[in-house]
Amino acid sequence: MPGLPNKRSEIEGQIGFNGLAEWWLSTFTPTERIHIEERYKPFVAGRGHPAAAGSRLTTGKVRSAGGSAAYFLQDLAFSFNRRDDRHIARRILSKAEELAANAPVLDRHFLYLTIIQTYYPDRDVDPGALDKVIDACQRQIDLAPEAAPVFRSRFKGAMLPEHRGFEQLANIREKLGEYKEAIRLNKAALRQGWAGDWKMRIDRCEKKLAKVNQGSSPP
Repeated sequence: MPGLPNKRSEIEGQIGFNGLAEWWLSTFTPTERIHIEERYKPFVAGRGHPAAAGSRLTTGKVRSAGGSAAYFLQDLAFSFNRRDDRHIARRILSKAEELAANAPVLDRHFLYLTIIQTYYPDRDVDPGALDKVIDACQRQIDLAPEAAPVFRSRFKGAMLPEHRGFEQLANIREKLGEYKEAIRLNKAALRQGWAGDWKMRIDRCEKKLAKVNQGSSPP
């Protein structure tokens, strides 16, 4: 893709609009920047979204944002979730985390979701990946009481969506044999109203916990 801008002053598009030109140039090689430009597919390209106007990442005028800079970056990272591209997604998400402190609650909710989706596939090959997943799950869970009313307000009449943080962390605790903690997480998700098969999960973990307790009981 010849002719891409390679100077801070030349960069427009969503990167320029979000004040990310310096980060863009210093974080990625020219070859990586070309690859990112070619591969990026916005998750939402409806009316009002910057991508709807046909603007590229670094060219074209963007006059309004579809979300915070952190949301834009997690959306960008989502396009690089394939195994060969996850090293790019990780760098994008690292910047998104830097910018997330003051982002709207749902922008942070989706950022943690994308972190979980990006790191979990590498849990068996990267010693730090599972810890990153657990941290992102817990952060999304801590945010859940604040996120739930925003979801309900924005999508009136709709059920809350599934909650990957609760689901993934409960799965991890169950696989580790930490059944009490898995039950606690599943019950919290059920109580808050997030969609999911929480009752089935609770029942399964309670049966596993009962077997463990039976096995540890004195004869």
